[in-house]
Amino acid sequence: MRSSEIALAEPLWTVREAAAFLHLGRNTVYEWAASGKLPSLRLGSRIRFLPSALRRWLAVQVDLTRSP
Repeated sequence: MRSSEIALAEPLWTVREAAAFLHLGRNTVYEWAASGKLPSLRLGSRIRFLPSALRRWLAVQVDLTRSP
């Protein structure tokens, strides 16, 4: 495999799928992905998400909101 090729073991999610998983609006997902708040991949003009990366991101967010 060349260095420019990436082997993915999981399908990429669309903005709509990521928004449904996170219980957010699509516009919020677009904004957070553009700002770097959400882990995302840009494939040409499209934005895609690795489900495992969103699960990890969400777990961190939940941990940050818990009181000590």
